[in-house]
Amino acid sequence: MKKKSNKLLNYIKKNKLLSILILIFVVIFILFLVVLKVFIFPSYSVDKYGDRLDGIDSVLLNDSRFNEVKSSFEAPDGFEIDKFDLSGKIVNIYISVVSDFDVNSAKELSTKLVNSFSEDELGYYDFQVFVTSDSDSYPIIGYKNKISEGLYWNYEGGI
Repeated sequence: MKKKSNKLLNYIKKNKLLSILILIFVVIFILFLVVLKVFIFPSYSVDKYGDRLDGIDSVLLNDSRFNEVKSSFEAPDGFEIDKFDLSGKIVNIYISVVSDFDVNSAKELSTKLVNSFSEDELGYYDFQVFVTSDSDSYPIIGYKNKISEGLYWNYEGGI
């Protein structure tokens, strides 16, 4: 190993101009790559949601809050809350019902479930409810914007 490093040092000493030019080329190449990265990915360090999540700390929803809402909600047989999913400012609620469950009852229960969140949470987050079943009347999808009063159902049944 020492012989190789001595050979390299001797070569650098003999070819000072070439060594300096190679070093300058390597430094310029690295700077070029950094500049290219800045131009191609200008917002690489910016948060995915930008400033849209400002103030989320005051109304942060976590698994314990979801479990609290789920346990306090009294659902009849055939209406099962599968999971909650938080994506930015959108709360996705996935519900499964049995195939003979009435669509209007599912809508009412879904609205009741969404309204079981606090006023601050309802005023900050948007809610989407996905109700699925084996029946032809399902799936149904409800959406509540943070400024709207209740769920709006925009997709009902179909394949």
